[in-house]
Amino acid sequence: GGRMAIQVTLKQPVVLEEVDAEILVIAGCALGVVSQGQPPHVLQVDEGTEMSQYGIKGDDFLVLVDGRDTRTMAQQEVAACLRTATTLTFERPKTALEGGDDQEPPAGFVGAAPEGALPLDGTAAPRARSRSRRRRRRGEPRKPAGTDGAAPAEGAAVMPPPPAG
Repeated sequence: GGRMAIQVTLKQPVVLEEVDAEILVIAGCALGVVSQGQPPHVLQVDEGTEMSQYGIKGDDFLVLVDGRDTRTMAQQEVAACLRTATTLTFERPKTALEGGDDQEPPAGFVGAAPEGALPLDGTAAPRARSRSRRRRRRGEPRKPAGTDGAAPAEGAAVMPPPPAG
């Protein structure tokens, strides 16, 4: 099967918040309950909560509550079952976005991803930081050189990073 199931054992008592007719929040995870026959899907998961520790992500589906199929439940039933639930089973749809590690995400996907959902934004930040540190270090020898009036030309020449990688 192309789907990945994730089992979550909830801490008791379960804290469930009904935001409105279509949104339930349980253990730091917002669920969208759109229509009967469709499993509730994860809208977002707050960092550091029970659900994030299980690796639940946006767009995962809540398929079972204590072994009961959510697709057969009305929204009120889903809420009622979640209040007393001990085990939830989520399924991650196998989509192009999820992909394997060997697949490049589509262009522009990083911007659309919820914050902190991808390792990409975590790894990009330190890289950018070190780049500016390198630029700063490179800028230091430029100060004494400026005394002979060649500062602008020299500064312009030093800006691009060296080709050696």
